[in-house]
Amino acid sequence: MKLPLPRGPSNKTLVIPTFLFPSFPQPFPFTMFSTYLALAALPLTLVHGLTISNPTETVTSTGPITISWQTSSGDPSVFSIELINQSFNSQYAIANNVDSSLGSLSVTLP
Repeated sequence: MKLPLPRGPSNKTLVIPTFLFPSFPQPFPFTMFSTYLALAALPLTLVHGLTISNPTETVTSTGPITISWQTSSGDPSVFSIELINQSFNSQYAIANNVDSSLGSLSVTLP
């Protein structure tokens, strides 16, 4: 397929290989995306989770911290507490297999 170039000093044509032109995918329809998003979010409404009430203050390295939570029916009997650094996309477990019925845990951060 040959398309004319914009007018310029020389009158050349641009050649586009025909095998590339029809192979570009159509844009993703927004309605389909919103349907997938709604279906992906559905299981999140069915998940139970612990409600964390502490810490409410700023947390620092090498300092003690008390983490408090409330449970509801359907919550797991044990869980893990992890520090997550979003800048480096890494996580560090500070407590594993914590009994959820305890309601709080005191640890010293690394």
